[in-house]
Amino acid sequence: MPDDQEKIDAQIRLEMEQKESYNTLTKRYKALSKSFLTAASFGAAFIFMIIIIFKFSNSDFLSAYQYFFIFISLFAFCISIALHWQYQTLSNDDLSDFSPNISLLAKNQRLGNRLAKNRTTVYNNNAFFYIGVFSFLLAILLWLIPSNNNRLCKKTVTQVSKNDVKITVDLLQINDVYEIAPLDNDMVGGMARIATLKKQFQHQNENTFLLMAGDFLSPSVFNSVRSPLNEKVAGKQMIAAMNVAGVDLAVFGNHEFDVSYNVLQQRINESSFQWVSSNVYHKSASGNIPFQKNKVDIPTSWKKTFFNDVGTSFTIGFFGVTIPDNKGGDPEYVSYDSTLYAARKMYKVLAPDCDAVIAITHQDVKEDSMLAVAIPQLTAIIGGHEHDMQFENVGHVIISKAHSNARSVFHLKLLLNRRNNTTITSIVQELIPVDTTIKQDYLTKIICSRWMDVAKEYFKKAGFSPDLEVCKNFTSTLDGKDASVRNGSTNLSKLITDAMLWAGESKGCDVSILNSGAIRVDDFITSPITQYAVLRALPYEGKICIVKMKGWFLKKLNDSAAHLKNEGAFLQYSFKNDKPIADSVTNKIAIGDYLISGKQSKLNYLKEGTPGIIGTVIFPLPADSNLFDVRKAVINYMKAYCGKKELNKYRE
Repeated sequence: MPDDQEKIDAQIRLEMEQKESYNTLTKRYKALSKSFLTAASFGAAFIFMIIIIFKFSNSDFLSAYQYFFIFISLFAFCISIALHWQYQTLSNDDLSDFSPNISLLAKNQRLGNRLAKNRTTVYNNNAFFYIGVFSFLLAILLWLIPSNNNRLCKKTVTQVSKNDVKITVDLLQINDVYEIAPLDNDMVGGMARIATLKKQFQHQNENTFLLMAGDFLSPSVFNSVRSPLNEKVAGKQMIAAMNVAGVDLAVFGNHEFDVSYNVLQQRINESSFQWVSSNVYHKSASGNIPFQKNKVDIPTSWKKTFFNDVGTSFTIGFFGVTIPDNKGGDPEYVSYDSTLYAARKMYKVLAPDCDAVIAITHQDVKEDSMLAVAIPQLTAIIGGHEHDMQFENVGHVIISKAHSNARSVFHLKLLLNRRNNTTITSIVQELIPVDTTIKQDYLTKIICSRWMDVAKEYFKKAGFSPDLEVCKNFTSTLDGKDASVRNGSTNLSKLITDAMLWAGESKGCDVSILNSGAIRVDDFITSPITQYAVLRALPYEGKICIVKMKGWFLKKLNDSAAHLKNEGAFLQYSFKNDKPIADSVTNKIAIGDYLISGKQSKLNYLKEGTPGIIGTVIFPLPADSNLFDVRKAVINYMKAYCGKKELNKYRE
C-alpha cells in the first residue's frame, strides 16, 4: 500500500508539473505576443512622430544634429517602454500562476529560483520606464530649442511658421508710357486698366509691386498743353495718373530730361512713388549731385522687404540705370555715369543684404544683355526704351520689356523658398495684354478724363478741334510705329512730309525733310482720323523753316542719315515731282526747326553756317499758320486733298 500511495503521489506531482509547465509556456507565449504588439505600436507611433516633424517643421529651424539626437531619443523611448511592458507582463503572469502552489514550488529548487528572479524583476524593471520617460522628454526639449541654422543673405531671418517657408512676390512692369487714356477707340491701354490689374493681383497676393521703367513725362500730346492756370502741364497728367494707379517704383528714362530742370523737379516732388537712379546726376554749380525729391536725395539703390502673413520675409534690392541720351532736352543740367560701372557698384552694395537683386533699366536690349553677362547673379533686368515687347534669358538672368503705352504688362512672379537654403525661382513669366477684358478703375479713369478735358480745352483755344474728324472718307490705317518710321517710309511719314512740302510751295520749296523722332505716336492710327490723332502723332509744336542747300550736301545728308536706322535721326523726305538731285543745284528745303537748329543727335552739323547750307534759315511768322505749326499743315493738307489722288496715293 505505501508503494501504491507513493506511485499515486508521484503521478499527481508529475501531472501537476506538466500542467504548470503548460500554463507557464502559455503565459509566456501570451506575454511575448503582447510585447511584440507593444513594440509594434510604439514603433508605428515613432515613425508617425518623425513624419510629423519633417512635414510641419522648417528644416532651417532645426539643425541636422538636432534631428539625429531626436531620432535616437525617440528610439530609446520606444525600446524602453516595450521592454518595461514585456517584463512587467511576464512577472505578473508567473506570480499569478504559481502563487497557489507555493509550497510545491518551494520543493522544486529550479522553479523556486525562477520565482525569486521574477520577483526581483518586478521591482527592477521600473528602470526601463524611467529611461523611456527621460528619452521622450529629451526629444521634446531638443525640438523646442531653436537652431542657429537660419541665416540667409548675411542677415537673420524672422522665425516663421513651421508649415510656411515660401513667399511669392508679383512684379508688374510697364515702360515708355506716353498716354494716360486708352488707345484705338478705348480698346487697349490706359492707366485706369493698369490700376485695375494691380488691384486684381493684390487681391491674390499682397506682395504685388508695380514698376515703371522710364519715359513717361515726355514726349506726349500734353507737352504743348497749358493748364487753366497757364502752367505747362509737361508730365503733370502722367504723375497724377501714376499716383492713383499705384505705381510703386520708377527710374528715369532719357525723355524725362526733355523738360526743363524746374519742371522735372516739380514732377518728382508731385510723385507719391519711390524713385531710384544709379547713374544719372544733377549737374549743378557745386558739382554732380543726386536728383532730389522734396529736398531728399533720390537713392542710388533701394531695398524693399516683403512679408507673408506668418512673417516670412523676402528682401529685393533695386537699382536703376538710364541710357545717356538727352540731346532732345536740356543737357546742361544732366550728367551720366557709365551704366555698367554704376550697375556693378550697386550690385556690390545690395547683394550682401538681399535675397534678390533686380536692375530696372532704360536702355537698348543689347546693352541689357551686356549687363546680364557682366553681372550674371542678377535675378532679372526689367527694362524700357524699346517700344515693342522684348523677352530673353541671358544665362539665368531674365530680361523683359513690355509694349509701350501700357498696351501690355509684363508679369514676373518670384518664389523664395527658405527650406534648405535660399532658393529663388521665377515661377511665372508672362505678357498680359491690356485690353477690354480688363475693366477701367473708376477713380483712375476720373483723374485721366479730367486731364484729357484740360488738353482738349487748351487745343480748342489754340485753334484746333480735337474731336473733329479731319477726313471722313479716309479709311486707311496710318503706320506710326517706331519700328516702321525709324527704318523706312510709311504712309504716315509720307503724309507729314507731303504736308510740309505743300505748306512750303508758296516759298518755292522742292524738298521737305523730317526727322523720324518728331513722330512720337508709336502706334497705328485708325479711322476716324481726328485732329487729336494728328496731335498725338506730332506732340511737339514744330515750325517749318525754309533753308537753301546745295545738291551735293543734300546727297551727303541723305547717305549719312540712311545709316541711322532705329533712331530718331533717321530722315524722311518728299521731293517735288520726284526730280533727281544735282550736285551743283541749290534746293529750297522745308525742314523742321528742331532739325535745322543742330539739336538732333548725330546730325548736329545740320545748322546755319555749315558748308553746303546757303544763307540764313528763314523762320515762319505766326501769320503763316501752316508753316508756323506742322500739325496745322498736316490737318489743312488732309482737308484740302481729302479723297483726292494726291492724298490717296500715300495710303498704301
